[in-house]
Amino acid sequence: MKAFFLIAIAGFLLTSCSHSTTTGKMTNSASPLPPLPEVTFDTPNVPDGARISLADAKKAYDDGNAVFVDVRSAETFAKEHVRGALNIIIGDLEDNKAKLPSNKKIVVYCSCGAEHSSVAWVMKAKEKGIDNAYALIGGTAAWVDAGYPVDKN
Repeated sequence: MKAFFLIAIAGFLLTSCSHSTTTGKMTNSASPLPPLPEVTFDTPNVPDGARISLADAKKAYDDGNAVFVDVRSAETFAKEHVRGALNIIIGDLEDNKAKLPSNKKIVVYCSCGAEHSSVAWVMKAKEKGIDNAYALIGGTAAWVDAGYPVDKN
């Protein structure tokens, strides 16, 4: 039951957050629903240390001290992703644990500017004993808007 609940939440989060390629802004794809609330450092239910700033993520990237994980669909990942990122959705986390280093930061990102899907992934990772995972504040849009390295198809 718990696994079903987590998969259902992950599915909702993945469909509720999208990045508009025409405006570069985050949008809520289900128009009748109100926008998702912004997640900030003081938002309840986001544990301390579960998120990483864009500046800290970029420094870890440049220093070779990070592995980036894109939690979006394979189709979205194929269109554009952080250069060198792995594509591991929340449902595939358990099967891909061996790909994740314990000696580097694991920077997780999604399309949602409020990091809903990436925070959910980080929380699941922590349940699995992966304590070095962090959700990228601002997600894909923050990385792309800063002009940082991406691969596009």
